[in-house]
Amino acid sequence: MITHFAELRLPTVSLSGTKQVYNQRLGLPVVDESSDQISFSLTPFTRLSFFLSDKPLAPAHFAVQVPYSRFYEAADLIRQSGLLIAAWPDGREIDEIPIRRNLYFRDGDGNLLELIAHSYISEDAIPAHGPLNALYLREIGFPVQSVSRFRSWLETELGFRSKEPTEQFSFVISGTAHAVTVDRNRPWIPIAMRALKPDMHVVLGTPDEDFFSRLCSRFERADRGDRMEVSLEKDGYNFSVRLTSDFDADTVRRLNLPQGD
Repeated sequence: MITHFAELRLPTVSLSGTKQVYNQRLGLPVVDESSDQISFSLTPFTRLSFFLSDKPLAPAHFAVQVPYSRFYEAADLIRQSGLLIAAWPDGREIDEIPIRRNLYFRDGDGNLLELIAHSYISEDAIPAHGPLNALYLREIGFPVQSVSRFRSWLETELGFRSKEPTEQFSFVISGTAHAVTVDRNRPWIPIAMRALKPDMHVVLGTPDEDFFSRLCSRFERADRGDRMEVSLEKDGYNFSVRLTSDFDADTVRRLNLPQGD
């Protein structure tokens, strides 16, 4: 099964500006840098990578899971960073219900980021990483023309499953990875931002060698240096599945996710 998002690759119009945001303001270590790309360590198992682009950017949406008990510590880091917080129409910055807290903010390219925390997550299953206290990359948004078609593809080809799906919005889940499939006419909250299709490459991680082998027999293999990946494409989105043997397969269970999601 897919257990996590291993990497998210996004375009940027300024590598220097991206470094200021993610390294100098959010404290993510730089793990790779060249004249046309830069990568940051969000957690030991997940990278955020940016490649230089000369094309107009469509903002992406992604969410970082942090410990419930340390949510306000992470939120204070965002406030102190000077990054633009996306407040709700009534002016509040944090949305809170009994089991969940979240806060939205934007980087220099307009990407809509989210800090999210859930009270049921076991906080000792994964060490919190860096000043942001990141546990894992929880959500990536996929604006699509047909939510049901994209959802069905994730379920059939990659073993995801849907949670309370509708024709306009669905969480499609495998392990800690939540693919937020949304109709392009439904805006991202809380600022009613148009849900445009971003130019991104999503790398999914699995420690399951049998699962990875089955994918290798069906899809194109891509040799990326010391890593082997399987490449897929759907509705203009580029995916890879990477064998991540260093990710403990039992982590998902130990996180105490509802029904393993």
